[in-house]
Amino acid sequence: DLHSFPTRRSSDLPAYPMLIKLESPWMQWGWPNPDYVYWVAPLHGDHVYTLHGNRGGSRMFTVETWDGDWFHVGDQSILDCKVHVLDGSGELDIAEDGSFEITLSREERPGNWIPIGEKFGTILIRECYYDWENEHPAQLYLEREGAVFPAPAPTAQRLADDLWHMCEFLRDAPARMIKGVDLHTSAPDDQLVFPGLGGALGTDTGFPKQLYGRGHFELGPDEAMIIEARPMDCAFWDFQVGSIFWE
Repeated sequence: DLHSFPTRRSSDLPAYPMLIKLESPWMQWGWPNPDYVYWVAPLHGDHVYTLHGNRGGSRMFTVETWDGDWFHVGDQSILDCKVHVLDGSGELDIAEDGSFEITLSREERPGNWIPIGEKFGTILIRECYYDWENEHPAQLYLEREGAVFPAPAPTAQRLADDLWHMCEFLRDAPARMIKGVDLHTSAPDDQLVFPGLGGALGTDTGFPKQLYGRGHFELGPDEAMIIEARPMDCAFWDFQVGSIFWE
């Protein structure tokens, strides 16, 4: 019985956060953008963090902070989002060589600063690529101010808590994603609805500074779909092909 476990998050995870890739070509969920690399890590408002490194050669680099944790993805809410485009535009101050430093905390700090919430939260980083063979990836480091190493060894209680939250994620996330699938199955055939995702999952959905359009099309063996569009005045736009399972 999943609900016999305590519903709490291990406190040492945000104390020693580790950036992990949220998606891969072999593991996808939530209709990811195939031009993105996603990084995620837990945060807590009791701490102050520094994100530093080099943004790399991605066309667009974004850093978001969210209230709430991934195991209840539908209960999360966006706090802030900062963007840096390869041409130098955006809200982040990044050196010409790509190096940067960002402070994440409840109280505002000088320089690059992104707020975090009072309790458990999440950082989400997106790297947007166009020429994967020639655009070099970011080098990213997330550190808590005052952290002492080595980090504490995992305890049996922490592993039990983590297992419970993993089970909660597996229970909760599909229930949220089916709402997005229903958008497709209930929409008229062979039409593009734009914009077409806002609030679909009962919460903020996707990249908050991006507009989404969606539709489904049925093609016979001798048919093709032709898309005509005028190039848009924005940092990034794309066409994606996905499955009904939001891959």
